[in-house]
Amino acid sequence: MPPPEIAADSTSAFLGSLIRRYWKLFAGMMCLSAGYAAFTAGRLLFAGVLLDSVVVSFGGAPGKFIEKLDAAWSWVLPASRPLIETIRGRDTFLPFLLALIGVFVVLATLMAATFFLKEYFAQALIVRMTVDLRKVLFRKLAAQSVAYFSRQRSGDLTSRLTNDVNSVQLSFRFFFEEVVQEPLTIVAALIVAFTVSPLLFFMTVPFYGILMIPVLRSARKVLKHGRGRLEKMSYITESIGQLFGGIRIVKAFGMEKHEEEIFARRNREYIRSTMKMTRAKVKGRSLQELLYNLGSATAILLGVWLITLDVVSASSFFAFMVCLVQIYNPLKAFSRAWNQIQESRAGVERVLEVLREKPLIEDRQGSLEFPGLRGEIRFEEVSFSYAVLDPAIAAQQEGQDRLPVIRALSFAVQAGEVVALVGSSGAGKSTIADLLARFYDPQGGRILVDGTDIREFRYASYLAAIAMVTQDPFLFNTTIRENIRYGRDTATDAEIEEAARAAFAHDFILEQPEGYDTVIGDRGVRLSGGQRQRITIARAILKNASILILDEATSSLDTQSEKEVQRAIENLIRTRTTFVIAHRLSTIAAADKILVIEDGRIVERGRHEELLRAKGRYFMMWRSQNPDPGSSVA
Repeated sequence: MPPPEIAADSTSAFLGSLIRRYWKLFAGMMCLSAGYAAFTAGRLLFAGVLLDSVVVSFGGAPGKFIEKLDAAWSWVLPASRPLIETIRGRDTFLPFLLALIGVFVVLATLMAATFFLKEYFAQALIVRMTVDLRKVLFRKLAAQSVAYFSRQRSGDLTSRLTNDVNSVQLSFRFFFEEVVQEPLTIVAALIVAFTVSPLLFFMTVPFYGILMIPVLRSARKVLKHGRGRLEKMSYITESIGQLFGGIRIVKAFGMEKHEEEIFARRNREYIRSTMKMTRAKVKGRSLQELLYNLGSATAILLGVWLITLDVVSASSFFAFMVCLVQIYNPLKAFSRAWNQIQESRAGVERVLEVLREKPLIEDRQGSLEFPGLRGEIRFEEVSFSYAVLDPAIAAQQEGQDRLPVIRALSFAVQAGEVVALVGSSGAGKSTIADLLARFYDPQGGRILVDGTDIREFRYASYLAAIAMVTQDPFLFNTTIRENIRYGRDTATDAEIEEAARAAFAHDFILEQPEGYDTVIGDRGVRLSGGQRQRITIARAILKNASILILDEATSSLDTQSEKEVQRAIENLIRTRTTFVIAHRLSTIAAADKILVIEDGRIVERGRHEELLRAKGRYFMMWRSQNPDPGSSVA
């Protein structure tokens, strides 16, 4: 079943959209909850009948339970012995008592069965809704643009997918197990209490509404501090993630104590926030407990006074007090669940924030399938600034000229050409590649493929025509085979092996413990840098995309690894339109076109020999890397 569309307008809309998806389960659970409440009322009635029966058997006056049962008995069995005589008779009371016990056994069995089914349905509903939520969240995050992740803390996003979703699941549990069930149980007990004594009912029961006031007043503080607690937990998650991801750096610089201190400080902040929330919860529940005890004492005094006045019987008063106890326990459970839901609601709101986030890159109405590159790729007066995307950067640049990273950039690349982008760090080379891959959209100008703005194409179909190899090769913690197949899951084993041979990776793959089925660890940690890069090149070869982006693909490798990877790249770029971002100019000397980028502009363009003869910026870069005069072209 595909992930549902979940409403994110409000908490109630969010819950309603999930319930509608599983309305049959919810309806079944509600029917079972009502049945369980009815059996609870039956248990109270049974207790009243049993109490009245004992009183009558000892010669006491019949209570309301026996009177009503006697009337029903006479109506169903008009020719039989009157019920009260049956109870008072020495030879008939024991059979009546045994029959009453039999009824109780049946009632208890039905009540247990209803409880089991009610809980099972509730858990089935909770689990399915939670899984749906995780799916939708994951799909939502996967659909976000690169800009979204660049301005978010990875620890916070991880926390929202784990801790916050767990918090939402907890709120589901309290909602379906307590908030739905307990009011029904309270209503059933109220009906029995009214049956026992309408006078006592109207004199005491309205007081129980007051018991909810402390809990409802504390709910706002619980919500506020619950959100703070989850935010502090996201920082803890981030600290753990950074330790795992940067353990080599931590060890190399001897910063273990420093990381421990940061982790301890964040845990202290988490404790403070949690205790603030706990104080708010406990204060409300303590006041509720105080009011209940005072109210119970008042009810007992009132009942004793009414008994002395012969307004109510002792058995009726006792039965009524049993009903009050039966009301208070669900009321306490409801109050506890309400506080817990307010605490978890903070997690719901943090989840809804993610669901409300609109992707920056979305398909336009009537977008086209990308047919593939046939003629040229053209940048026309393209401008781009990160400050427009990120409010934090914009705030830092307030009052300054917000200089774009790319400024009025124009150039064209013919299909099948290799174009190299060179320049100093921060010149905008990688941003050009990201714009081409449509990780971002330009704020000015446009990028055309065969005369059509790339924003007119369906995003997924356009990206399917692009392959990328970056400086930091990312591999998944799975087998080599699955890493090469990534991006083309229909590829056969023979095609995977052919791509690996073209990337000069086949031989070292066979040397691994399980060959292509070797699991290579997180980010491919069990392979060398050159081996990881050749696996990513094999992945790009297998994808067979018409547009290729190489972003500093060899800059982090040693000389021998660079040579091996460069051979693989030569196989990769054949018949493809290739954009190469390079720091080592020797790797792009054979490019069809070289663009020298500075401050977001093209300052030079041409082939390697032409740029050297011009003795401009490119010539200076070449001489700095090749100080031997014989290495340059006069």
